[in-house]
Amino acid sequence: MRLVGLNSIKVVIVLLALTSISLSPTYFLLTTFALNSSEPEKSTTNRARSIIMLGSESSSSSSNVQSSVPVTPPRSLDPGLTSVASAISDTPRSTKGDLGAFAQHKIRSEIAEQMAPELLRCPINAFFSHYSPFNPDNDLVDSAVSALKKKNHLTSTGNWRPGTFASITEPPAKATSKKASEKTPDASEHESEAVVFGKLTKIIKDMVPQGGNNDDRTRRFFYTDCGNKVVEGDISGGGFKPDAFVLRNEYTGGKITLSDAAVVAEFKNSNDPEVTRDNRLKIISAASHIMNNDPCRMWTYGISIEKDMMSVWYFSRSHSMKTDGFNWIEDPWTFVKVFVSFLFAKELEIGFDPSVRRVTYRTKERFIYEIKAEGGTRYYRTINPIFNPRVACITGRKTRVWEAEEVRLIDGSLANVQVVETGKRVALKDVWLDEGSQTERQIQKAIFDKLKQVRDEDYEWATEGYLRPLIKEALTDFPRNLPFMQIECDGWGKETRERHAEAVADPAIIPAKNLESSASQSAMHTRKKSTMSRPSGASNRPNSVSSRPRYGFRDYIVKKQYRLVYSSVGYALHDAKDLSTSFKAIEDVFIALVLLFLAGWVHRDVSTGNIIIVTVHGRTRGLLSDLEYAREFNRTGENVIDPKMGTPFFMPVEIHQGSKLKFVAQDLPVDLETHLPGSPTESLNSVLVSQDGHTSKPIFFFHHDLESLTWIGFWVALGKVEYGGSSEVFSWLFTNDLTPDAFRINFFKGLHREYVSNAFHPDLRTKLFPGLLGSVHVMLYKLCHSLPDAPVKQDFYSLYGKTSKYFHKLATVADEVNDKVKLNPPPLDPLSASREQPLANDNDKGTSNGQKKGTRGKGKADAVQTSVRSQELSTSRKRKGSEPQRMSMRLRKRPNTD
Repeated sequence: MRLVGLNSIKVVIVLLALTSISLSPTYFLLTTFALNSSEPEKSTTNRARSIIMLGSESSSSSSNVQSSVPVTPPRSLDPGLTSVASAISDTPRSTKGDLGAFAQHKIRSEIAEQMAPELLRCPINAFFSHYSPFNPDNDLVDSAVSALKKKNHLTSTGNWRPGTFASITEPPAKATSKKASEKTPDASEHESEAVVFGKLTKIIKDMVPQGGNNDDRTRRFFYTDCGNKVVEGDISGGGFKPDAFVLRNEYTGGKITLSDAAVVAEFKNSNDPEVTRDNRLKIISAASHIMNNDPCRMWTYGISIEKDMMSVWYFSRSHSMKTDGFNWIEDPWTFVKVFVSFLFAKELEIGFDPSVRRVTYRTKERFIYEIKAEGGTRYYRTINPIFNPRVACITGRKTRVWEAEEVRLIDGSLANVQVVETGKRVALKDVWLDEGSQTERQIQKAIFDKLKQVRDEDYEWATEGYLRPLIKEALTDFPRNLPFMQIECDGWGKETRERHAEAVADPAIIPAKNLESSASQSAMHTRKKSTMSRPSGASNRPNSVSSRPRYGFRDYIVKKQYRLVYSSVGYALHDAKDLSTSFKAIEDVFIALVLLFLAGWVHRDVSTGNIIIVTVHGRTRGLLSDLEYAREFNRTGENVIDPKMGTPFFMPVEIHQGSKLKFVAQDLPVDLETHLPGSPTESLNSVLVSQDGHTSKPIFFFHHDLESLTWIGFWVALGKVEYGGSSEVFSWLFTNDLTPDAFRINFFKGLHREYVSNAFHPDLRTKLFPGLLGSVHVMLYKLCHSLPDAPVKQDFYSLYGKTSKYFHKLATVADEVNDKVKLNPPPLDPLSASREQPLANDNDKGTSNGQKKGTRGKGKADAVQTSVRSQELSTSRKRKGSEPQRMSMRLRKRPNTD
């Protein structure tokens, strides 16, 4: 198959220039849709320009811009997929993107659609015995019921006072016995929804009078009707209007502090399916925002009422659960028990984390983390948020990363602390891991123990002039010179509740939507035609995440808090400001992968978010982080199955498509016969011819890590460099979808090289491709074909030896042209002006404070901005004001039928 000629490409480029619609691909990547946006969101916590990106999930930015980088999102079990008994116990990734600064009430459907498969249903009795903060005994409930009887809310028989909720229990009178004009109006039938449910404020206040005690059960939480108040929080995207909250502090007027919200409630006086759907979307999206908003929350609760049916919700990082509905009009006793379980709960029981305390320090809100580390408890006070994305799904890892400083308590009080070492900054990572999984520190220790055993003869295969000295240097002064992030301390925290035996998946929890799609919703799924002729084999699908919920059997593994402190703070590769730094970091991480190879481990998640640029001992270098998914290379069993691992932009083709490459002989472009490793005239025909037509599941091997690093090189050269001619090719090579674009697959096989070559900046076209990046990817493709079914380490010696000189040359060339080739800057950091600097004397008292006093995000975003599934990297974006939302995800293990 031959490609469109170079002259045709030039014509297209000229046309694009004449119409002034060609924009840098990174401009597309670094910004988000701004269609019909009347007022930009102001993000106060989601930092677009990360100081360090170490975790999962993507990072959002302020205003209408977002970082382009596809970072490591959360891992979670794949809904709808059964476990594979014969598989190695890997934890696959989930398809979750960053919500950015979009207003929560504008994206309810998107949030609910992503969360639907993680929602379970159980009987109300199972909730009380297993999920509620505590299971109130009958005496405590009876005492509350007695209080309501005394206040004349309940009759002596325990029923609601007649007429209290008549507009719910009695259907509107029909004009069958009388003419409508002759009817005597009943005021209760005309009560508004606000009036009907507004009665609950007095009822709930009277059921457990303030100060009432029952052993150690003192009222600690308070119900408040929100009326028509707009509720915001610490992060962008607030602005929704819940019907009611159960709060930590009694509401006395003014703003409602979202960080105090223990339970969110939504009420409807109708049980129409569409009304029910809307009510539940509100509950789910509000809970999602609460969990994103507050690092002090381990789980949260919700209450929904649709006419006479009431349900209670539990939302956690392992799974979320809704009770079967019960008739709260006919069963006031159970209604009272629900509220007693919330109002008399302790903070730990209702989901507030005792190991994270919100404080105010020098007029700025901070958090103090308590880490029970080896050797004793340590405390860290946050300085700035580094990585805190708004993710749709509550279930998952929910990684947060902070710039922090270690403090010690004075007199045992969190309100009076002292900085341990003035000016020293660390990176604190807060994440939820599957119970029983290995921690990053455990994995790093296992790798380092292997590296301690490496001897000179173990890398005699390395090229003597370049690679061998670098390996020797890295292993000298162990572990000081290793190109990995150094861990200072770590520790476990609390865990979620396990799934109750009676909790089952139920798609009907969110009723199907029967209304026709609105124009704006339809627009989110529309892909306009490209202005550039698309090569054969490049699909027309959007560069997006397909996130239709899938239901079926899955495990709901208990999640446990894990906190990790890195001894240095840097910034992610995707935030590098120049070409030289970028490729020098890539070269350093190549050495890290060589060391992993010597230790017998594969990383399985090499991405721009896991390459951290730091200055250590006066030297700027790239360090490899996030080893949580690394695995020892002993994977040759016939039944071993790998899930799709990594970040889609940089995922190896075989892993991304879920099957080994099928090699078919085909006509090759002339330019494929040059710039190959070995002889300049070596042909790829031998590589492209398959021994048989069989394809099978791929296993993650050493060369896959190198392929990810190569894709990062292409990403920098085509996506970060300021050059408008690379946008089309970039969008075809890089996708966040469940499978790679056909263009990427064919390019990896050796096709479309002329397209890719012409997409490079003119000063990079001959220097970086095809002679360097092209050569590496050809070698990797050739190895995919020639590798035996059960490879050993010796099968990779030649690959590492040959590619080392190419990665070194890439760094050298990047340094040579650094002044000629500019990179697009990271998105504007809204907090850069107020970013705190090291202080000469940073010891001071911090005020423990449960309430937010800082600035809150404001503004609106149109629903057309909100589709997590449909943001594209296409030429339809090539008009001013139409910029895509960045998408990031990890991909999950698929069923055996794949």
